[in-house]
Amino acid sequence: MYRLYETELKYPFASNYTNYYEIYAESGGPGGLEFTEFIAEKLNISPGMRLLDINTYRGYKSCFLAREFDVLVVGIEPMNSISYNQPSIEHLENNAEKWGVKNKVIGIKTGILDSRFANNTFDAVYSTTSLKMATQSFSNKEKSLDCFNEIYRILRPNGLIGIGEPMIIDEKIPVDLEPAISNSQSAIMWKKHFKTIDTIIENVEFAGFEIVEADYAADGKKWWQQYADYYPEYVNNPDHADIAVIKADNGRWLSLGYVIAKKPAF
Repeated sequence: MYRLYETELKYPFASNYTNYYEIYAESGGPGGLEFTEFIAEKLNISPGMRLLDINTYRGYKSCFLAREFDVLVVGIEPMNSISYNQPSIEHLENNAEKWGVKNKVIGIKTGILDSRFANNTFDAVYSTTSLKMATQSFSNKEKSLDCFNEIYRILRPNGLIGIGEPMIIDEKIPVDLEPAISNSQSAIMWKKHFKTIDTIIENVEFAGFEIVEADYAADGKKWWQQYADYYPEYVNNPDHADIAVIKADNGRWLSLGYVIAKKPAF
């Protein structure tokens, strides 16, 4: 039996996958496959497209996109998996076999700044809950802009980029939430690195993209609650300090924002 959450939207593809323990163990970050489908729909992904998944982690979302949207996905990931003692790209390859999409998913151990793809290679670029890692959590503005400039280069004209990230609704933190944050090393980092959506928009526009749509996801609160309930580290430690932050916040400060932007035609 799985928990029920308040929701604003429906996810016809993601709703077929209900093992949230597996989803949050394999996909990382709040939102799971629902957030993936949410961004994919806004990218107008159609069969046969070439899609780049930046920081694919273990490739779970890449495989979902390849199977449900019938696209070729190139997943790049510079880091090794933090658990299971197995490199992330090997996770991707194993997941691709498990999902029956080995002919649609390519994994490459590289970061966006070292990828060396040809100009205009991809029809769309996708990243959820991970691009902040590639851009140094947006704390290094120069590094962040370098990443977006590189994405701009390898995306075809009129191609779309979809970014979905943990974001904060307001720089001002609710007073009653501060004590919980101070007890959580993760939340201290969230406080330091998570930005409002305006910061992300600024970086994307500076690289030359045109904003198509940007907002906080209606189901952001639900996805953070799911994360608290199903992320393995929290499941194994019900008294984890992060859980207290997420529950106390209740959608007032933590959210998930998204930015959909287009590379203009030449």
